[in-house]
Amino acid sequence: MKKISKNLLKILFAFLLVITMIPRVNAQSAYYTNSKGVVMTQSQYEFLASMYSETKIDNFSQDQFNRRVYADVHTTEDVYVIEEQIKDPNGNLLDTNVMELTEEEYRLYKENSESNIMPATANSVTTSEVKMTLQVYTHTASQSVSIDLSTRWLNGAPSVKSFDVSAFRFTTTSNLQLSRFDAEGYQDSDAGSVVYSNEGGNSMWETNAYGTSMNILDNANNSLTLEIGAEYYYFGSGTLRVTGTYQHATRNVTLAQSQSYNFSANGCGGVVEFYNNVGNYYNSNPGVSLSHSL
Repeated sequence: MKKISKNLLKILFAFLLVITMIPRVNAQSAYYTNSKGVVMTQSQYEFLASMYSETKIDNFSQDQFNRRVYADVHTTEDVYVIEEQIKDPNGNLLDTNVMELTEEEYRLYKENSESNIMPATANSVTTSEVKMTLQVYTHTASQSVSIDLSTRWLNGAPSVKSFDVSAFRFTTTSNLQLSRFDAEGYQDSDAGSVVYSNEGGNSMWETNAYGTSMNILDNANNSLTLEIGAEYYYFGSGTLRVTGTYQHATRNVTLAQSQSYNFSANGCGGVVEFYNNVGNYYNSNPGVSLSHSL
């Protein structure tokens, strides 16, 4: 009888030891919990923070989080778009130069820009610098594909704040088919944040394309990130070819004007084809493309 009691005591002690350790393990692994109750470790949060704004991370559902953090395949491509405006000493626009750069080319561009000091009387060069990142995830367990397009301004926010357009379109090969079941958009800046719903009034969509018009907050000065993302069920197999673009309004436009476009490979950035001369109100940014196998 005494022998049995000792064994039970050992088992009870081991059980209590395990129980007391569990909260400590959870406390160490739970680094961040977003507004939807999604718990993230530090490595998971830092992985997402390297690609997305704080606003988007805070709004991820558990399923959206899982489809990205536990993706079976992840393809990403980014491009830096620099628009230089050359003006004379009186502020008159002389020329505009748009460059599409890789990360290494952008680094060299910044180094050269910082080393070149122009005389006060010479023509001045003002730039807008953005980084566009396109990402595609395959999550086999849910038979889903996630497409994300993010545009981050690298030198503050634009001086003209109106309805900018973020959009993507895709084609597929073989018998691959996609069916959208969710989408969202986010504007994140030092002036605050805005969330855009799946099929809200700011969004445009077709079976193989999605776009959102976002009215830039007037008080955004130091930082600005615009993001759209869509979730699709996929059927069959093949190659998914996605092209995304960001079109910045260079003058004030209405929401209706910003949505005066069709999705077309012949449009701005290979995605957005404006009509009713609305294209004259946008800066015709290039696009960013990638191929993703399923």
